[in-house]
Amino acid sequence: MIKYLLLCLIAIIANGAVLGIDFGSEFIKAVLISPGKSFTIIENTTSKRKTENAIAFYNKERLYESDGVSKKSKSPKNTFTFLNKFLGALANDEKIVEISKQSYEDFKIEIEEREGTFAFEVDGVLVEGKDTMIVKVEELAGMVLKFIAKLVDFNHQIQIKDVVLTVPSEWNISQRSALKSAAQLAELEVLGIINENTAAALYYALERQDENKHTALFYNIGSYNIQVSLVEFQAIDSQKKKIETLRVLADYSIPNAGGQSLDILLANHFAKEFDSQPSRQGKKSIFTNSRAMNKLLKASNKYKEILSANKETQVYLEGLIDGEDYSTSIQRSTFESLFEDRLQQLIDPINYVLEKCNKTKEDINIVELIGGGIRVPKIQQILANYFGSVEVGTHLNGDESMAFGAAFHAANLSHSFKVRPIQLTDGFSFSSSIEINGVNDDDYHKEFSLFGYKKKYGSTRSLEFTYDKNLRLDIYVEKDGQRSKLMSYHLNNITNATELNFTKPEISLTFKSTSNEFIKLESAEMKVEEIKLIEIKPNVTTTNTTSSQDKTQSKNKTETKENESTEEGDLSEETEQQVDEEVQKIEEPPKNDEPVVEVPQFKKQKIIHTFPINYTITHHFVLGLNQQEIDESKKIIKQFETAEENSRKLSEIKNKLESLIYTVREVKDAEYFQKASTETERNEILKTIEEHAEYLDSDEAWTADFEKFNTKFTQLNNMLKPIQVRLDEAKARPQAINETITKLTDFHKKANSLNSTMPWVPEEKKAKFLGHLTNTTDWFKSKLEEQEKRELHQDPAFLIEELKKKMDKVSEEYTKIKSISKPRKTQEQKDEEKKKKEEKKQQNNKKDSESDPTKGSKQEQQSQQDEKEEQQNQQQQDENFQDQQDSQTQGDDDPTIEDL
Repeated sequence: MIKYLLLCLIAIIANGAVLGIDFGSEFIKAVLISPGKSFTIIENTTSKRKTENAIAFYNKERLYESDGVSKKSKSPKNTFTFLNKFLGALANDEKIVEISKQSYEDFKIEIEEREGTFAFEVDGVLVEGKDTMIVKVEELAGMVLKFIAKLVDFNHQIQIKDVVLTVPSEWNISQRSALKSAAQLAELEVLGIINENTAAALYYALERQDENKHTALFYNIGSYNIQVSLVEFQAIDSQKKKIETLRVLADYSIPNAGGQSLDILLANHFAKEFDSQPSRQGKKSIFTNSRAMNKLLKASNKYKEILSANKETQVYLEGLIDGEDYSTSIQRSTFESLFEDRLQQLIDPINYVLEKCNKTKEDINIVELIGGGIRVPKIQQILANYFGSVEVGTHLNGDESMAFGAAFHAANLSHSFKVRPIQLTDGFSFSSSIEINGVNDDDYHKEFSLFGYKKKYGSTRSLEFTYDKNLRLDIYVEKDGQRSKLMSYHLNNITNATELNFTKPEISLTFKSTSNEFIKLESAEMKVEEIKLIEIKPNVTTTNTTSSQDKTQSKNKTETKENESTEEGDLSEETEQQVDEEVQKIEEPPKNDEPVVEVPQFKKQKIIHTFPINYTITHHFVLGLNQQEIDESKKIIKQFETAEENSRKLSEIKNKLESLIYTVREVKDAEYFQKASTETERNEILKTIEEHAEYLDSDEAWTADFEKFNTKFTQLNNMLKPIQVRLDEAKARPQAINETITKLTDFHKKANSLNSTMPWVPEEKKAKFLGHLTNTTDWFKSKLEEQEKRELHQDPAFLIEELKKKMDKVSEEYTKIKSISKPRKTQEQKDEEKKKKEEKKQQNNKKDSESDPTKGSKQEQQSQQDEKEEQQNQQQQDENFQDQQDSQTQGDDDPTIEDL
């Protein structure tokens, strides 16, 4: 499957990586797509493919994944799971508060000041000396998302930025905005938000091989929601190739009906049975103890899974409450009877989506079951009985399909990948409309529809109308007969344009539907007409004698000009008549016979102006965090990170100090430690470690900071460092001495042969190399003699690192000499040698020809062959120059210090 998914990424066009995050209520699954690699599921710190959506504040640190969940029974107030239901909700939402109580959550809820959303008081923090803080739900979700991003960095060394997040299909703009704000706090860029079932359908489309039209129903029971979506698949022809298309026809979701609701039913069953035991008579009900109920709720989830595979199981919880254990047994049939009254709830979403699309279950080709809650056998049985002959199966990975689909969607939205083309059509599960009202004129009112049910994301709707005063646009959404106001746009500068004596503005509005922002006013502008008088310049001067022919010509000219004006902009009938009247008045001849200069003539010209409309927005829903709040919340998260980093450093330096004390106590009597140290040094060290050990056990150490422990560690470490250096140098010195003798001997042999092997090297270059070589040799000899006289407890006469630097300098100077090439002969020298050879050759040929005429040509050939061989020999000599030097410096035995 992974190999097939890799084929979907046809070509990588840029470096980059994207992450698809299925941000589930109980678990988070994340899939990475990076250049050159296949789809990769992100594993958590325990190598599991799904990570608990949890964060706990415990013992002055934040705990995530299973570590966080494990603190639920110990510190329920400070352990946050199933956070999603709080995102985008008002803190006074009684329904959400009641759901939280039913889950035995013991949070101390606070109300966020600006929007009135959820915030929580948490204990056990270490931020600027605070023990208690108020944390927003967006900040908690942001911390969890940032932990997921760190897992990507830890496992794959990629600092992820671009993500696509999945959400339940019924999530409104408030919930989506809150999750987007949380992602911003985690330093993530949200490329898009996709419905969970749509992401699974996209993953399904990647595997689908059938080109025929195909309808699938995705039935998703997660931890918190039941979601049902009807999706139509079809392969279409496009540019001589098949392209897969999927269209979401309808979807429906029921919150607080998923797997956790069954856990709560089972926990309540156990709690009632526990309270009914004789030993509990007269004691407080277990329902009043949130710690015990959270322990019971966690156990119920485990036993629910066991009952999915077994018809009966034994239940045992040690020390459930007041030191009492709980032991019982439960059959699967008993568990199934607990949710008998909810079975119809499983069918209602199916009927809803079928009715919405005007389809029947016979129109469905396959039913795909996804989500962790689908594993309950009774649920599978109910669905199989309902669909009858329709195939009901789990062909997809029910846990990971949504994350894989989100990752593919992220790759499609990113500019870093060119992906296999799949056309996705999805939209909101509601319709929307707009009401246009005059601000000061209640009589002006218009209504338009905007986007219908499941209208594709990215669709636009344009409206055009005329009005000359400021307006208010109210956007409404409607679902299942419930209508609510989403937002209002206040158009402010229309009246100002009208007051400039322009015509009544023609207003143009364009709205766009997006998965991130719901309905957005993409553009708003108005067009107005300005009428200008344009002078008509005559060709001749008019006199007092006007013939009827002249009048006719003048009139014709006026009509022509009017037609030209009409082409620039059509005038109303009334305006045209006004132009004629004005021209006629101008053309009336004067009544006296006095000559006059012709009076200027004018025409009206229409100019169209386009102005942007200024507007403000009023949101009638809980909006995400604004930029100021984003910045403030980032600072809070940074404070947590800084405090935890300081705590980590403090713990690390404290452990290092304890370890160093322990090590010294272990080796203080060892022979090598005794030989490498003086008695004075040992006494000082032993005295210091006892002082430090006593300090570690003191009350002051509990509140000491990093600097205090670091000072003590540095003090002790500096006292031990000279001893450690002596031991390390003594161990490595013999090998270093032998290697140095070998190198120096080799350099001396090369130096002795420089004049014969490299005569072209300048004398000053040779002198510099020989100077470094001689100085290093003399220094090395003297240091060896000095080291022979020293004991192990004394500091070395030289350090190996010091010796290495000196030898590197000698090697550097010799390398400079080797890089000097042998000078080539000048052209004059080459020509002179060639001339001499030719003269000698001619003389030899002449002598040979006189004694034997047949020898001339043979000798000439032999001469050419000798010349060619001479050139080859010279080239071979140059190439083997280094080998010749090495052969001169080879010896039969390893060199010794006496060789120097």
